[in-house]
Amino acid sequence: MNGALFRGEQVVKACDLEPVDARLVYLGKESGERKNVKAIVDKVRMWKGSLVHILIVEHQAHVDYHMVLRNMLSESLGYHKQWKQKKESHENKKDLKTGSDEFFSGMGKDEKFMPVITLVVYCGMERSWDGALWPG
Repeated sequence: MNGALFRGEQVVKACDLEPVDARLVYLGKESGERKNVKAIVDKVRMWKGSLVHILIVEHQAHVDYHMVLRNMLSESLGYHKQWKQKKESHENKKDLKTGSDEFFSGMGKDEKFMPVITLVVYCGMERSWDGALWPG
């Protein structure tokens, strides 16, 4: 996390991380919704009240110029899953006022999504990665 998001600065410290049950955020094919995208939650930790996800989409041995599209799809599906869970919870509780913006959105105005962060590991030996980078 520190290398990818904070340019090596030691912002996230191991002693500040708390374990979280990975089954709460697993997005693999067992969910029945994602048959063409492989994503495995490798580590899930709570940091200062926020969940930190390290998602390994794939270990890349070859440069993949459409990796950015696969990452966007994977992240979008992660956010969509969170939204569906919020919507189903509200439908069961019937706690959103019928006809309101919150009702039509399926979630409360003040509800937030947990961040979904994708890290790609490139292991190619023949040449350096020359595809999309962040920040690019």
